[in-house]
Order: sequence, then structure tokens, then C-alpha cells
Amino acid sequence: MPPTAKGTHPIALFSLVPTSNRARAAVDHPENSHLVSRITDDPDRPGDDQRGLNIGVFIGSKSRYTLATIGRCGDITVEGAGISRIQCSFEINEDNKTEIMLQDRSTNKSTQFFGTKAMPFELGRPHRRVLVDKHVNLEFGFGGVGCDLYRFRIVWHDRGKLMADFDYREDNPRQTRTVLDEPPTIEPSRRTTRVHTPGNPERIRYSYRDMIGSGAFGEVWKVANVDSGEWLAVKRVKRPHLQSYNHVLLKREVETLSRICHRNVIEYKSAVWADEHFEIFMAFRPGNVEDLIRRDLFIKKRTAADAFVHQMLQALDYLASESIIHRDIKPENILYSPMPDGGLLYQLADFGLANIVADARTFAGSRLYMAPELENSPDSPQTPKMDVWSLFVTLAYALNGAGFRQKPLHNTPLRIKAIQEAANEFRPLRDMAHVDPRERATAGDMLDRLFAGEGRTTRRNPIRAAAISPDEPGPSGERVEQERKRVRRVEQRPQRAQREIKCDSADVPDQCDWCRHHNLRCTFGRTRPRKGLKIHVTTVQDGPAGRRVSTQKSPFHETRPREPRTTSKHEAVDARSRQTAAPSHPHGTRTSEAALAMPLTSLDETPLRQIFFGGRNFGAIDSQNGIPHFTLQCHQWILSRTGQWPRFHDLDIHDPGYDENTTECSSAPVMSAPLNQNDKAVLPDQHILAFLLRTFMDSELSLIFPLVDSVLIEETARMAYAVNSHEYISARACMFAFLSMVGTRFPDIKAASEINSDACAAEAQLALSELLHHASITNLQTMIMLLLHEMLRGRVNTASMYHALACRTVFTLKGHTCIPPTHYNLTRKENENRHLRMLFWMCYVLDKDIALRTGQPPVIDDQFCNLTLPDNYMETVFVDGNRVTKGQRTPWFTGDLRLSLLKSKTTCDLYSHAALVKTDAELLKTIRVLDEELESWRISIPEELRPGLSVQKKANLDTMSSFQSMIHIELSLNYYFLLNTIHAASGRFKVNVDGHRSGRKCRFGVQSSLDLSAEASRSTLRYLSTVASRLYMETFWVFCFYPTSALMTLFFNILHDPHHDFAMDDVELLCGASNVLQSMPIRRVTPRETMYLKRMDILVRELSELSRLAIARQMTKVK
Repeated sequence: MPPTAKGTHPIALFSLVPTSNRARAAVDHPENSHLVSRITDDPDRPGDDQRGLNIGVFIGSKSRYTLATIGRCGDITVEGAGISRIQCSFEINEDNKTEIMLQDRSTNKSTQFFGTKAMPFELGRPHRRVLVDKHVNLEFGFGGVGCDLYRFRIVWHDRGKLMADFDYREDNPRQTRTVLDEPPTIEPSRRTTRVHTPGNPERIRYSYRDMIGSGAFGEVWKVANVDSGEWLAVKRVKRPHLQSYNHVLLKREVETLSRICHRNVIEYKSAVWADEHFEIFMAFRPGNVEDLIRRDLFIKKRTAADAFVHQMLQALDYLASESIIHRDIKPENILYSPMPDGGLLYQLADFGLANIVADARTFAGSRLYMAPELENSPDSPQTPKMDVWSLFVTLAYALNGAGFRQKPLHNTPLRIKAIQEAANEFRPLRDMAHVDPRERATAGDMLDRLFAGEGRTTRRNPIRAAAISPDEPGPSGERVEQERKRVRRVEQRPQRAQREIKCDSADVPDQCDWCRHHNLRCTFGRTRPRKGLKIHVTTVQDGPAGRRVSTQKSPFHETRPREPRTTSKHEAVDARSRQTAAPSHPHGTRTSEAALAMPLTSLDETPLRQIFFGGRNFGAIDSQNGIPHFTLQCHQWILSRTGQWPRFHDLDIHDPGYDENTTECSSAPVMSAPLNQNDKAVLPDQHILAFLLRTFMDSELSLIFPLVDSVLIEETARMAYAVNSHEYISARACMFAFLSMVGTRFPDIKAASEINSDACAAEAQLALSELLHHASITNLQTMIMLLLHEMLRGRVNTASMYHALACRTVFTLKGHTCIPPTHYNLTRKENENRHLRMLFWMCYVLDKDIALRTGQPPVIDDQFCNLTLPDNYMETVFVDGNRVTKGQRTPWFTGDLRLSLLKSKTTCDLYSHAALVKTDAELLKTIRVLDEELESWRISIPEELRPGLSVQKKANLDTMSSFQSMIHIELSLNYYFLLNTIHAASGRFKVNVDGHRSGRKCRFGVQSSLDLSAEASRSTLRYLSTVASRLYMETFWVFCFYPTSALMTLFFNILHDPHHDFAMDDVELLCGASNVLQSMPIRRVTPRETMYLKRMDILVRELSELSRLAIARQMTKVK
């Protein structure tokens, strides 16, 4: 009895309705019952339905791009004589992930199509695979002849759900496996016994998708190639008369496209006469530059303009090398497509007006972008420099240089005037806009000036051909063309390959043989700085601090020589990973995924911020964006524990509105115009500044950051308004730095809410650059305030630079050794000494935190410092209220000073270079000693503020005051983090991490240390889930640092022992980490915060999924 049919699956893409008896028997097969539903062809006739098989991504076939297989061993079971194990399959096109292909994988090639809309398999094709959609190939059959066929009709449902459903499968790897059980049944190619000449190009069969554009002479359609599923653009033009000008244009376009091949020129496929139309097939691109200009992409993100200039100059230089003039360069004729790295690939299209240099004489092109010599002297020889002019006009229009779009452009003189004004703004490009073509630069010249010749095709000294004046003697056009061909032949000769011994570390886990025997660091994948566009913006500001100039390079502003850019650590990792091929492994993962792993790092390097487990380096946490990067060895280990290759390459997502390089500094963005006077920050009225100072001094923020002294700061504020004072500049810098730090802290105060913190920080930074030769307490305060401003913005690397300046200034002022006074009624000098000592402790606390966050060595060496705690510190540090001692409020700093001393000792004893040579026994002893000291510190904290040994339930802070809850949060998170940091050092022990129960293979001391590290990580995530919403809005970048280390510890602990009692609970904690980060309040959400949260969400989802796979795999083994 056939099974009862149910409703159509909610995410079914299409259904197979049987039209033969054998097909109906297949629908009734018990193995296919879960796919059967009632199918209605006509919505107007709901009762006229029949049973069919649902097809969609929910089937979870054996390949990521396979919807379903049909056969004796397929997802849809079909039995009988003449049926292969896998008869045929429905595949998703891997390029566009939208089109559906039916592939015949049978040995007898019995699959065939029926009906008037059939486009069956063709002989001579490399694969028996064709497109199926709502317009073509709606009925197919297999497995016999005539009535013996399994014959089905395809009924389509909601095709728009395919991409969302496919993304669901991508985000849920357990919905699919990554290896085919059955290889494609493709006949082996014939044995090559001689050179085979290629036959005629295969005709392109297609199915219409969308109309891209239309005009008086034809249409442009987006179509799908029936035989490959590839999207193409087909230009269908009405058949012109053989003697007409349109016929000449068509012939010229096809000839031009067929002879050129360049990355930045649209790819030509073929051309064919079809009925009354002539069809030209080209690669499909999703849009043109005009679309980007409407979105102001080039204005909002100037790095996109850099890439556009570079790629278009390469295209024009290539056309010049082929003696071709495009003659219609404009935004509509420049197409773009996204690239995997987040950038855009630009390509020239529409070569209907293109011509050979020697033949170009006609008046052609769009007037706005037309070179002046074509309008003024239409009979004069035309050169590739015309395209250079048109490209500059395109840039002026895209960037709205000098208000280009708003100016009148209805006649030639006005257009030329507007273009010359734009050229004055983009001075490095002004040679592209010379009215006289003899003075205008070529595309090759501009590549040399802006990009050091990268991508140039023409020779450095090209022969002047059509640029020669008619009155100027020169070679004939035929001789010039012959010479050009000879030059191209010479340039295309293969260069002699250099033979050299190279590093082969891609094939070994640590060092290659060459580097190991020669005691060298592995050179495989070592990258050189990319020769790219160098940005330059000249910003001149006149003021009391004198004339200051900040420089950056861009082709749109004046250039000036500068030292070459160095490659940062994470850029080197990305560049190296792009050159490294993935290892072969049984799951057939693409090489690009494995190539994104970090190179292996030896234990000879500083282990701070690196991830060690079982004596292996599994990666590092990037100090710039807080995102972990994993080594190739880590990827391989995860594969062995989960059976799936990790997809950490998704962490490299790129938002077009966000650029890490520009947001890391607080200066003006690259390629922007110089700041005008309205952008400069000014000090508020003196009484407003005094009010803000009093507000800060009365707030709890002054206890956390004792940056100013109540007496000294009043004098500094007065000098900031006294122009004749000798400390005027220093005092103004200090006040601007103060405003940058507190501008967003008091949003309820109107005066504070109107402060532009970034502009104030920029003013303080500019003034500070003139004061570095002079060490003073005022300048020291400025440095620490700018440090905190950058820290609260999440720019840790920039903050560490200010921190180094502040520490050196403290050393110069002897703040690290001075003894503060302990009596009342302090003199000015004594007051300065006391405040200097407070600033030293500020630097000390920040020094140890920055070292642990960035992985860099601490700046302050404890052995050279007087580390005596402030007077009566222990008696007053945890007392609530105003906490006034001897006329002064006792500061609390950002945590307990004793904990900072313990952080310093942890860094030195466990993560210094000297600690790397310790034996396992010495390292284990150090861990135990530090653990005992940390526990002694914890017990010394008052009970109501004391962090628990672990957090088993939600922390209750409702009964505490605001001050007490703030202390409790800071102490608890610091304690759990330091506990994790101390015991995570046990990951450097070379123990078994390959899957046996930890307690049986590891020594007891090491295993107990790993357990404590895991428990500290659990406590961190549990505690944060409770208190995240209570954090200050400005401290997002301070506290988001804590979950990352906890996530890594728990993840590797789960994979190491998926059978332990807390494994499932740990997975739940991992899953909730993203919600914890999302619940942290943020004062101002910028692209930096948005991108960080996106990356962390991807990381958390991937870690959670891999953890579940490891547990499921372990349970399978146990069964």
C-alpha cells in the first residue's frame, strides 16, 4: 500500500511528477516516502493534484552543490534493469549558486528530455549536463525505451528561496557532506598520440533571465547558458544592411573583442547570426560604474577610487599596446563585479565605437567625456590619449571634483573649464587633463608615476605613431604598425627562468629541510610590501602651535617622496595565506579555505596572545581587531577531531563602508580633502570648561582614572586661555585631551554632548607633536588622556604608542622612583610629586593590561621602579563613599594595584622569552606559585566584593551600590582572566591532544591546570552574561576583550575531550557568547563596532558547530 502523501515541503524548490507507470512505482517506493507530497499544477484547479517527489536543499545530499541524486543508491531510490547506482543528479551551479543543472551520470547514457521546450544533451560536449528551469527541459526520462522509461515532469515552486536555503545549508554543515561516494561517470578522454587541432567553437544555447537594456537597434539580455549554467550577457542587434554603418560597427566590435584578452576588459565569448538578429555573447557583470556613482561609493570610500584608477589605467595601457582606441570611455561602459577579497573588478565594455589607431578618423563618443581635440579638430589623427582624457572626466564626475556635477556643462568651453578646475584639485592626475594631446600623459606614464609601473603593458618609450602632427615628418602608418608588432613579439618572448633552492615548508608541519639545516627561519610565503597606490593628503593648519603638515598619499592630491610602507603582521598573514595551497585531505575541501590559515609559529617567539594547546601553536589573537587567526596545524587538528574542515576564512568578510586601515588612526581619512576651518575643534567658554572639570572631579570616573589634581588642573585651565602664557600650547593640548576623553561620558550635560571628541583629540595630537622635547606633568596628562581616548575607541595599537610616550615621560620626571609626601598642607612642589606618583601608577596599570591585550612586552620593568603602594592604600581602597584621606580622595584605578603587580609577575614568569626555556617541571612550579598568590589576593578582598572561585549561577548585583557593582565587575573579570592566563600556559606542555581521555594521558598537574583554565573561562562567560547590560557605554572595547580568550579555551577543551561531563554545557556557553557581546551597551555604533560584532558572530557560530560535531563523533565511536 503506498504511503499517505503529505503537503509540499516548505522549502521545496521543485517537484518531480511521474508521467509513466514506472515513475509512479518509484514515487510509491518505501525509501522515497519522506519526499512524497500532493502537487497541484494549476492554482485555479486545487482539486486536480497528484503525488510527486519534493526536491530541495533539505534533502542534504552527498555534495554541497548537489540537490538530489536519482538511482539505485541515490537520494531518490529507483530500481530496475538498466538503472545505474547514480543515474542522474540535480546540481546547483557553483559560480552563481542559482541555476539548476541536470547531470546524466549513468553508464549507458539513457537520460533524455521530451517536449517542445526540450534542449537535450548534445554530442561532443565534455559533460552530459544541461540547465533545467521554468522555460526549458520541463520533462525528462531515463532507464529504458518508450513506455519502459522512468518519466517525470518538473513542477517548479518558489525559485526565489534557493539562495536563502542554500545559505542555510552553508551555515549548517551537518546538512551536507563534502565528498561524493560516486565519482562522475565521464568517459575517459582519448589517448593523445599527436597534436589535435581544435574544432569549431561550440554554439551557445541559452535561456532568458532579465533584460539589462534596450535601444533603437537591439537589446541586451541576461541569459543562462543551458550547457554550463553560467550567466552571460547577450547583445541582440537587428540584422543591419551589409552596407550600413551599423554593420560596420558590429563587425568592428566583434573583431576588437576577439583579438584582445585582459583582466580589465570584458570577456568575449562568441558571436553568431540568429534569425533576424546578430548576437554577441560576453561575460555577465552585475552592474556598471554609474550605479556605484549614484551610491557615492567613490566619495565615501576613497580606496575604491584608488583601485578604479589603477585597473582602468592598466586597461587603457593594454589597449594602447594593441593600437586600439575605445573612444567611448564613460561610467555606463565600465562594468564591475565583486571579488573574493571584498574589492571590485572593473572591466571595459561596449567596443562598438573602438577603432584601430591608424583608421580612427570619425567623430565618435559622448560629448561630456569626449577629448577636446576630437571636437576642435575632428579630422586630426586620433590617439589612445583620447581615452586618458575620458577616464579623467569619468573620475571627476565620480568624485565630484571641485563640484564638477553641479557646474554648467552644456557647451565645450564650460566643460573644459570645469575639467581643468577638477584637475587642479587632483594634482597628481592633472597630466591626464591637458587640452593639448602632445602634453597629455599616456596611461603607461600614469602607471609609472602612481603605481611604480605595476600592470604596465607598453614599453617605457613607445613609438609615437598617430600623435605625430600632419605637418611633422615621420614614418608611415604601415611602417609604424610593423614596428609595433615587432616590439610586441620581442616583449612576449619567455624570460629565462631562474633556478634557485627554495623553502618547502608548505609540505611539512614546522620547518623545511633547507631552513632547518641552515638554522634559518622558514621563508615560505614571506611577503613583500604590495606595490600599490600610495595615499597622500596635505593638511595645513595655522595656529598658535605653528604650522603643522600631516601627509598621506593619493593620486588625487599632491605627492611627495616617503619611506615605503611596511607590512603589518595580519597583512603578512593574509598575503602569505593567499600563496599557500591547502593540504590534501579526505574531505575534498577547496584549497582557498586551507590557505587562509596562519603560518606556523615556533615557540621561539613571544607566546603572549598566542594560542597553545598540547605543545602546539594553534594561532594568535589579533591585537588590532580582537579576532583569532588559526594556524594550518590547528585546521588539520580540528579536521581530525570533527571530521570537517573549519571555515574560519569567513572571518575575513569585508564591509564596503569599513576600512580597518583608516579607522585605526584618528587622523583624517585617506584621500579626503584638507580639513576646513569649520572642522577644527575650539575650546568652550572658560566657565563651561570649569564646570566640566568639577563634574569630572566629583564623579566616580576620577577615582578610576586619577588623571588630574584638583589644584593643579585649575591652574592649567587658566593658562589654556592665557595667550601670553609660556605654557599656553601645553595647557591647550591638555584641555583638548581632557575634552576628548569626557566628551561622551556625560551625555546628560548639554555642554558635554556638543563636544566633538575626535576633533578635540586631533587638536591635542597636533599640539603634542610640538611638545615632545619638553617633559612636564601637563604633557604627561595629555598623553595618558589621548591613550584612554584611543583605548575607548578600540584602537589598541594607537593607544600603545601613546602609552610608550607616557612611560618615557614618567621616567624622565622620575615618577617611577619618587616618594610622595604623607603630610597635610602640601606645597605646590609636593602636590606635583604626589600627582606625578598617581600618574606613574596609571601608566603601570595600563602597561600590564596593554601587554596582555597586545602580546607586546611591557614597557615598565619592575626592577627599576619603587613599587611601594600609596599611603593607607589597603585601608581605603575598597571603602565606599567619597573616600577622602588627608584631604585627598583615594583613587581606585582600573582594578586593584596588587592585581597589576601580579599581572606583571605572570607576564614575566610565564610569557617572557626567558620563560620559554624553562623545563616542564619549572613551568608547572611557576604556575602553582602564581596560582597560590592569586588565591591569596582573592581571599584578601572584602567578602561582599570578592570574586567567587567559579560562577555557577547568575551573579546578583542588585543590592550593591553603583560604586560597589563597578568594583565587583572589574575585580571578577580581571580575576577570571588572570586565572585563565596563568593556567593556559600549561598548553605549552607537549602532551597528547589526539583524542584520548585527558586524565589517562596527561600528568595530574597538567590536567588540573587545564581544568582550572576551562573553569575560569566558563565563569567569565557566565558572569558577563549577567552584568553585560550594566557596563558603561564607553567601555565596550575594554570589556569585549575578555570573552575571546574564554571562547578559545572552552573550544579546544571540548575538542580535546568531547566526552567530559561539562561538554554540552560548554557548547551552550559558546552559543550564548554572541548574545553577550550584542547585549553590551555602545555609546556610538561605528562601522568598526559593526564589523567586530559580525566577525565574532561568525566565529561563535563556527566554534559552536564544530564543537557539536566533535561531541556527535565521540558519541558515535562510543556506540
